[in-house]
Amino acid sequence: MGFFEWIYKLGVGLIGMKIRNIQKSGNMHYIYLPSKWCKENRIIAGSRVKLDVNGVGNLEITNQVKMPSKDLEISLSEKDTHIISKIIMGCFLNPINSFRIRFNYKLDHKKLFGYKKLLSSTMIEVNDYDIYSEPILNINDSVSVFIIMLSKAKSLIKIMIEDFDEGLVRRYSEDINWHSVMINKAVVASLLHKRDAKRKIVELHYLSLIANNLEKTIDRVVQLELEVEERKKFLRPIYLILDKLYNIFKLIKENDRTFNYDMAIKFANRVRKLKVDEKIIYELLIKKSLTYCSETLIDWAITQKVESQ
Repeated sequence: MGFFEWIYKLGVGLIGMKIRNIQKSGNMHYIYLPSKWCKENRIIAGSRVKLDVNGVGNLEITNQVKMPSKDLEISLSEKDTHIISKIIMGCFLNPINSFRIRFNYKLDHKKLFGYKKLLSSTMIEVNDYDIYSEPILNINDSVSVFIIMLSKAKSLIKIMIEDFDEGLVRRYSEDINWHSVMINKAVVASLLHKRDAKRKIVELHYLSLIANNLEKTIDRVVQLELEVEERKKFLRPIYLILDKLYNIFKLIKENDRTFNYDMAIKFANRVRKLKVDEKIIYELLIKKSLTYCSETLIDWAITQKVESQ
């Protein structure tokens, strides 16, 4: 018996029969839930469960006994980095879905990232005026993972423009690579197990292509060897390109239909206008990776149009 076959049979043994017969009463169809699963999840007569159709059309049943998750938002004027780190840890350790700490002054990224153990977490991000953790603990929410990946890419480029710090750049680069791996993992899980369900497999395919090319873009940005002013001049439009892509994926996450092929074409034109020095190989490769991102985004938008007809 192979390892995967053994795991499968073990799983079947835990939940009961491999196949359950569909019952019918009048016009209603129903199925008996495994008693062991009901006991473990405290399912009794009158309990509520969630029914959802995943990305490949399979029906999923989820226990709804759990308490609804909470989102925390607080405002601070505190400037002591040590105290701020304690507040962040308190937010991170509490059973909440996400948190955001807003400040009334511009944060010092370099000073905050001195707390390596805390802020090296891939779940925490720092902007100019806030620190936040998005609800991306489940890799099934692949678009959210990619949005955080984009946010970190923007932060890395911003650091390279404003106040170059090799340690921070390296840490952000590692985080970006990790997020790309997690997105690819979600795609493989979908193809292997035919489930994953927040996104259709074709969407995960496009997302994986874009994530891989974003990773290549950042790897090449890090390898740029330019004078300070030349680096700033080259990276500023790239930051704006990534910011535009970030906003597009916010729409995709919400299934907002204002994301369409017209928007994708405008993004592609923005990338096409990126000026590069053809004598510098990494600049050419960066534009090439971003071009692949824009072309994949067009394909995605057209697929969305086909599906809506």
